[in-house]
Amino acid sequence: MVILMTVLLANSITRPLQKITALMKDVQNGDLTVRFHARYSDEVGILGTNFNQMLDHIHALLHQVAEA
Repeated sequence: MVILMTVLLANSITRPLQKITALMKDVQNGDLTVRFHARYSDEVGILGTNFNQMLDHIHALLHQVAEA
């Protein structure tokens, strides 16, 4: 039972980190439309929220450059 609980806990932490890593690779390839959907407000959720804010800021900067 303890091993099962440990595996479930580890997966609940690593799965969102794997998702945000995949999204970062998408951004590296030029896709700025991706977003991380955080379920919780834990450390990973905060990281995802900040990731989304960074993408919004990059989008706004690109828009400013295009206008200039």
